[in-house]
Amino acid sequence: MPDAITPEERRRYARQMMLRGIGTEGQQKLKSARVVVVGAGGLGSPVLQYLVGAGIGHITLIDPDTVSESNLHRQVIHASTAIGQAKVESAKTFAAGLNRWTEIEPIQALASAATLRPCLQDADLLLDCTDNVESRRACVAASAGVCPLIIGAAIAFDGFVTVVPADADGKAVLDALYPGEPEPGDTCEMLGVLGPIVGVIGAVMATEAIKLLAGFGTSLAGRALFFGAQNSSFMELELLPRAA
Repeated sequence: MPDAITPEERRRYARQMMLRGIGTEGQQKLKSARVVVVGAGGLGSPVLQYLVGAGIGHITLIDPDTVSESNLHRQVIHASTAIGQAKVESAKTFAAGLNRWTEIEPIQALASAATLRPCLQDADLLLDCTDNVESRRACVAASAGVCPLIIGAAIAFDGFVTVVPADADGKAVLDALYPGEPEPGDTCEMLGVLGPIVGVIGAVMATEAIKLLAGFGTSLAGRALFFGAQNSSFMELELLPRAA
């Protein structure tokens, strides 16, 4: 049996537990959940903030990089004193200060099928917070038939979020999102990124994760939600045919 929600946790999550669709049962599901997050940077920062804050029980965090000064305007869980430190270790320190009930398992490695598959054996959900299509393909391949995948991306002034169910055609989703090979210069290092954009996209990703784990609402499965900061506009695109 999973650990019961303690009186201290009830006080902490009171405003969340009063929501229809969460309550004690939903909070228990969040506490029992095991989630894998790939990327502890711009998108990973708000995702971790809200998942740790919401009381997710176990988060496996995968990222190969160290904190650099140019990260700090958007990767808001990392302090200036963490420059040069592994992002996964810096993120673990942040999470420990936010919520002692969330266990963070840091893995400093590239997201590949070999890295992901062992982590997903008992996972309920995978979140792709990376910034390249190669890692996204690895996430799609590793999660297929295993667990749902939430994909987020942000660059310059724009971003999107989508959900790929475990039994969906993840390759078809990627083909719809990336009809051609990305240009080599389509990176944050080359094009830049507005800090709050990753906050918007990461917050939507965390919301989708909480909905899936607690079991309420309608997910973005088969759809992509795009946000453009310059016009402050949202747009939805259907990626997969709706089930009959």
